[in-house]
Amino acid sequence: MKSVFIAFLLCLFLGHVCFAQIEIKAEVDKLKLDINEELIYKLIISSSGQALPQPKFPEFKGFAVISQANTSNIVIKGNSPKIGVIYVFIMVPKESGLFTIEPAELKKKDVTYK
Repeated sequence: MKSVFIAFLLCLFLGHVCFAQIEIKAEVDKLKLDINEELIYKLIISSSGQALPQPKFPEFKGFAVISQANTSNIVIKGNSPKIGVIYVFIMVPKESGLFTIEPAELKKKDVTYK
């Protein structure tokens, strides 16, 4: 009986690890800005129970990156660790115009997240 219970717990734990989820979200603080105004771009990545690889950042065409930073945290609630990383880029436009920031990418095994 004890071995059946241990096997059940092992399957439950492995099932949780196998179905761990990665979320990736990008946001900017404004959609219109003047030529000398700063734009703050944040890339927010979270995972339940998985280490996070380094993402591939967009090229930020039309912008000059003047500062960048990142922060990370781990929250353990019950037996479910949640890992989070936030990358922040502060940039200014190089010229007037309409610009599109392409999506960032994160590859984990054979899955690409954008």
